[in-house]
Amino acid sequence: MSEAQVCLVCCESLVPLPSSLPASPLPLRAFVPCGHNDVCGKCHLKLRYLHNDFSCVQCKVVNDKVIVGALAGQEVFEDFTIWGDDAGPGYAYHEESKMFFPKDYFRGVVSQLFSLRCSIKSCQYVPPVIEDAMTAKGRRDGAAAGSSAADGTDPSQYNQRSPPKHVQPLLAHIKEKHGRTFCVLCYVNKRDYLALLPRYTPSELKAHLSEGDGVTSHALCEFCGVHFYDLEALHKHLNKIHYRCHLCDAQGKENQYFRDYRRIERHFERSHYLCRHRSCREARFVAFGSELDYKAHLK
Repeated sequence: MSEAQVCLVCCESLVPLPSSLPASPLPLRAFVPCGHNDVCGKCHLKLRYLHNDFSCVQCKVVNDKVIVGALAGQEVFEDFTIWGDDAGPGYAYHEESKMFFPKDYFRGVVSQLFSLRCSIKSCQYVPPVIEDAMTAKGRRDGAAAGSSAADGTDPSQYNQRSPPKHVQPLLAHIKEKHGRTFCVLCYVNKRDYLALLPRYTPSELKAHLSEGDGVTSHALCEFCGVHFYDLEALHKHLNKIHYRCHLCDAQGKENQYFRDYRRIERHFERSHYLCRHRSCREARFVAFGSELDYKAHLK
């Protein structure tokens, strides 16, 4: 199978593993089980890590593992010896993307994308390592202990007020030393790598949350005053924390939400037919969309 000389996604030249610049940011060819090796490692990483897309861009077959940067004599995926997460002493494994990289390239290029370093004005601050349910080690430890680590990886539970534990020291440093921050919603939802996310002033963050900056603005829960990444995350929150009127849904008036049960009960009284019998009030949500249904219930 002939191989392209440029990446099919970013159109940058695909280079062999450089011997003099092992940490070169130039795109290295990636090798996949399906044999379509015309996409660079950087693009595979972006697709797999940021977009959770593990399929080949050409044939759409899902490739469980990807290995980047061939050595002499390695021309197809089958030329590599891979045992689980081990491809030999020359390669480092990135768990979340299931990709192997030459170790020097991984340290010099890949790991910098995920680094928790400050990076503002050449600041060299490095926060302490804190493992939580979002970090790879935290998920492994949780699984080994039998806990539901997957619950901690749900991005909808995090926001600017409640960031993941492992980035809290970095956020505190950026705020105290530089008067800036980054959008936690964009980080936990993988809009981009942490190192590449914009660092905002308070006014810039406010504008980003409400108006967007190249992407759709983040959806606001008017009950809580908290932003969520998109409408899907907002609706998940609304259905979990607040109350939706099922009677309005049936009448074609969708997405009628209320802060708490006291408010939706008042809505039932004013707009529908609420049963005021003590047992029905205690059971809650005993309300009807028409007088006919309400009278049938009373019988």
